[in-house]
Parts: sequence; structure tokens; C-alpha cells
Amino acid sequence: MSDKKNFLDDINRPKPESFQEEVFIKHKRNLLPSIIVASSVLIAVLVLILVFTRGAAIPDMSGWTGNDVKEWSDSKNILVVIKDVYSSDYEAGVFISAQPEAGTKVGRNDTVTVTVSKGADPNEEIVFPDLKNMTLGQVNAWIDENKLTGVTIRKENSSVFPVDAVINYEMVDGSESTFIRKHRVRVYVSLGPSILDETVSVPSFSDYDKAQVLKWADDYEINVEFLEQFSEYVEYGRVASQSIEAYTKMNRTDVLVITLSLGKALKVPDFTGMSKTEAAEVANGLGIQLQYKNEVSKKPEGTVLGQDYEPGVEIHSKQMVTLTLAAESEFITIPNLIGLSSSEASGLAGIHGLNIFMMQKESTEPSGTVIGLSAAQGSEINKDDILYVYVSKGNILVPDFSAMSRQAADLWAMDNGISVTYVEVYSDIYGSGVLFGQNHPEGMLLDTERLVVYQSLGKISVRDFSGSTKLDVLEWQQEVNSKGANIALKFHTVDIPGMDINRVVDQSFKNELIGLSSRLDVWISTDGGVIAPDFTGLHDEDFMDWCEDNGITYRIEKVYSNEYSKGILFGQNFTGIAIPEGTAFIISESIGRPTIPLFRGFREIEVRGWVNNVNLSGAELKLTIVYEYSPTVAVDMVIRQNIADKTVDTGTEIKVYISLGPAD
Repeated sequence: MSDKKNFLDDINRPKPESFQEEVFIKHKRNLLPSIIVASSVLIAVLVLILVFTRGAAIPDMSGWTGNDVKEWSDSKNILVVIKDVYSSDYEAGVFISAQPEAGTKVGRNDTVTVTVSKGADPNEEIVFPDLKNMTLGQVNAWIDENKLTGVTIRKENSSVFPVDAVINYEMVDGSESTFIRKHRVRVYVSLGPSILDETVSVPSFSDYDKAQVLKWADDYEINVEFLEQFSEYVEYGRVASQSIEAYTKMNRTDVLVITLSLGKALKVPDFTGMSKTEAAEVANGLGIQLQYKNEVSKKPEGTVLGQDYEPGVEIHSKQMVTLTLAAESEFITIPNLIGLSSSEASGLAGIHGLNIFMMQKESTEPSGTVIGLSAAQGSEINKDDILYVYVSKGNILVPDFSAMSRQAADLWAMDNGISVTYVEVYSDIYGSGVLFGQNHPEGMLLDTERLVVYQSLGKISVRDFSGSTKLDVLEWQQEVNSKGANIALKFHTVDIPGMDINRVVDQSFKNELIGLSSRLDVWISTDGGVIAPDFTGLHDEDFMDWCEDNGITYRIEKVYSNEYSKGILFGQNFTGIAIPEGTAFIISESIGRPTIPLFRGFREIEVRGWVNNVNLSGAELKLTIVYEYSPTVAVDMVIRQNIADKTVDTGTEIKVYISLGPAD
């Protein structure tokens, strides 16, 4: 049994002497530090409440920006609502007004509404002025007054408009009637005429070619003369020297002499007696270009018989030496082929080893009969050459149509399977409907010819043009003159109040028949406007001064002319009549006759481009391209031309030879 006792036994057990009843004494706390801390916290809270609830007076924000307002609201802990509005009175971002007004005290729970400008409304309609009659200062004032953002001003020289006058303008957006502030407009303002100094600074032409020198001279209106000389150091075509030192001044009236390099001088050797291969090797080593022609000789084929440049002559790298080479002398005697049929001639030619090519020609001989040869019978022809054999087509006999009616002529054409073209023309001699002429006389009709028969329209009937326009009369003149007439018109002007301008009032012939070369006088109504004088033979300054004095819009078109010298006026669209309001007065100014440049170094497309460009100004040049093989000139490059560095008449034919490269 366990000896462990109950805890109640311990309570009742006798206590030692040391164990006595304990007495607890309550101590007093010191509250002063706590009171001090609590007071400090209370004071801080009161200060914060005072700071954040005491409010602030709204200052005078005149001249402030939106950022200034935001900084003030952040520093005062005031709620500010910024309202952006368009305004023509305030720049973008600038303060306009506040609600409540300045001086009003507001607290943290209050809201201040501040209105700030977005600048002028870009979509506001603006009255578009007459810019063409304004100056630069007036344009700038219009821009500033209306706070325009899309107007740009460009300045350029003009010999017509005075300095700062508006030359023209261009609408990029919208139109004059729908113009708003943000629309873009380009305004062109005159700098006055360009003024050339009496002297010109001369550059160094050391890297220039002839074309570049000519462009510089043209830009600065300088007269240039060219010389050529060999040079060991300057490549062909480049400037070797100049008569006026680079970076100095020259008078505009002086002549600049430019010496162009021909490159290194190449001494021509004696090729005579060499073979073609030997000559080519020698020439290649010297940098000389060769071309060849053949000549029948008893010497071995390909032997050099002669050369176009004597031995020892100096040439440049672009020149070509032509060598004459020996060729075999093998000929065939042409047999008698004339009178044979084409099949008989072909068989006989084959027996003799002839190369023939048959061509049809018009003849009264039966169809298929040989009527001619390109070389005489009995003569010799090279075995490699082609003999052209001409064979008859057979033809039709044409009658005299002047004795026939139109119906009879149609029946003849139908019977013979011929198409007849009838051309109706006016005639003072033959009555209307009469056949009176033909392009081919009575006799044989060649197969390649077109048969044209002329039928009379009789004399010219002039209708009543009253009330018609001048253009109507001109169109009538063009129509009758295209049919063989030669009617001349003379216009007169008469001022009739209340009548539309440029209307026919009267005419010298009306509802009458007149001769082919008659003159018709026509009186045209006018509003008393400006009558255009004849400026033919005068200069552009005379024309421009008159147009500007009379407020007339004009245009000068520069064209080539054989008849008129450079700078002379001709060919105006109005003469002796009133110029209609709003219509341009147009006249041509001669730039003289065209000058054909040297096309050396040009490609075919560049030649065609140059011709097309001058033809746009009335040169009317006719370009013929001839293709031929060349062992020395690259494919598509110019070999030579029939006219170079020469002034020609308009309508001249230019023949340019283009390389196909070496023959295979």
C-alpha cells in the first residue's frame, strides 16, 4: 500500500515557526509622466485638426497655368477641378476663371472649379481673304489675328511680282469657302527678281567633264570656249586646265577657256602585213581600238592591207583605227534570168550556186515573170552576196474618173476588186457631186498604191452666225478649210450694251455661196474690255508690262522656232479683240532653233529621252535609230550620229547608230 498522503493532510500538519502570516501592503503610483505624454498627444492632434480644417483663401490666379493651379491645390489640400475650354482670348494652358472667385475662403471639403484655355478652336470657320492682292505683312497680320496654325509662307524669286507681294497660294486642306483655323495653306511670296553679281567666283573644274562645265556656265551665264589636248595624268573627257584660276573672281562678260583632256596619247603602229590576230594583240597592248573592213586581194585572208591612220600618228583612247583586211576573191557570173518564170529562175540560180532573194514588183508583164535583177546579167557577184530577183505582180489599168458618175465609179471598183477612197473637197469650178480628180493618173495602178478620187462639194455656203460665239465661227473655218477651202477670217469688235460678249453681231456674207479663197469679216460683241494688241516680233518685257498695267493674267510658253530669233514673241491666242474676263492671255516666246549635242556615251533610252524632251517644246525632231554590230562599243550604246554639236531646223531628222555588240 502506498505511503503517499492526501494533500489535505498537509494542510492540517503543524507549521514551522518560521512560517508566519504574510501581510501585503499596496504602494502608490507616480502618474505625472503619463499625464505629460497624454497632454502632448492631445496638443498634436488639436494642431493637426486646426491645420487641416482651418481652410484657405483662393488667390488671384490671373496669368497662372494649369500646372500652377495644381501645385497650389496640392499645397493647400484643396480639391480643384480643372475645366478645359477653347478660347481665342487666352493662349493654350492659361487660367481663365475660378469658381468661387478669388479671395473666397474654402476648406478641405470644398471644391474649386478652375477654367483653363485650350487655345483657339481649330475647327472655327475663318473668313478667307483675297491673298493674291495682299503683301507679306498683311498675310502675317491675318495669321496672327486669327491664330492660324496651318499657314506656311515660302519665298521665291520673281521678275513679275514686287518684293513681299503674294505670287500664289495652294490649299492643302479644304477650300476657300470652307476654310477653318486648322486647315493648311502654302503661300508663295516674291523675293523680287534674282540679281546676278557682275563677277562670279570660279570653282576648280579639275573633276568636271564638259557637260558639268556647260551646266555651271549656263547657271551663271558665262561664255565658255573648249580646247582639247593630250594628258598623261588626266583621264579622257575631264578638265585638264582652266584659263581663270580656281577660287578667284571673273567678270561675267569675260570668256572662260577650258582645256579638256584627250587622255594619254597613243601612237599608232604600222599594222601593214600583220594578220588580224597579230594586229589585235598589238592594238590591245597599246590600248588602241580597232575596226575592220574587207577588200578582195590575192594575199592570205585576214592580212592587213592598210590602215586609216598613218603609223606614228597620235590618237586618243576613244578613237578607232580601221584596218583593211584581205578577203578571198570568189565570184560567180550571173546567168540570163530575165524573162524566165520565177520557178525557172530559181532552178538556174541553184545550178550556178547563186544566193537569190525574190521580190515582187509592179509591172505590165505577166504575173510571176522575172523582170529585173539587182546586178547586171553577165557580171560577177561574190559567192556570199545575195542577188535580188524582181518578179512581176501584174497590175490593173485605171480609167479617167472625171468622165464618170459616182455610181459608175463604184461599179468599176466592184468589178476590179479595188477599194476607192472618195475625198470631198470644195471647188470654184466643178458643181456639187462631180468627180474631177484622182491621185493616180489614167493607166497602170501599182499594187502598193491607194486609189483616191476627188468629188466636188461646189462653192462654200456661209450660214448666218448671228448670236453664235467666235469659237463657232473658228470651228466652221477649220471644217471648210480641211476640205480644200482657204477661207480667211477677220474679226472686228463692237460694244453693244446688254449683249453677251464674244457673240456674232454681223458678218460680211450671210446665207450665200462664196469662193474658196474668200475673206469673211465678222463683228463680235464686247463689253468694252481690254483689246489685245499684236505683240508679234516684240520681247517678253513688253508683253508682261502691258499685261500688268492692264491687270491681265498671262502665260509665256517657250518653244523652238525656225522663223523667230531667240527671245522674240509670236503666236498669241487673242489679237485685236477683247480678252474675256478670267481668261489667260497666252503667247509663245522663241528659244531659237534646237542644237543637237554629241551623244557619245549615251544609251539608246537616254537619246530617246532627250529627243522627247525637246519635242515637248516644239522641236519636232524626227529620230531614226539604226542598229549595227560593233566589236568595240558596248551593247545599247551610241556608235555615231549623222548630226552632232550643230544647230538645226525644227523637224530635222536625226539618225543615231546603236551598238548590238560584236557580231557572233
